Amino acid sequence: MDARIKHASDPLFLLTILRVRVRVRVRVRVRVRVRVRVRVRVRVRVRVRVRVRVRVRVRVRVR
Repeated sequence: MDARIKHASDPLFLLTILRVRVRVRVRVRVRVRVRVRVRVRVRVRVRVRVRVRVRVRVRVRVR
């Protein structure tokens, strides 16, 4: 216990803990951004498919 208290009171040790926490948070944010980008790409693909279907229907009507 005494060793833990000494480590906790050591400013450098606290800084290292804070840095590790910040890095973990940054990684989580990056993962969230990547997921959002993937969702956006999927939505864009769906929209493109819908447009293609509409064009096909228009061509069929014209014929």
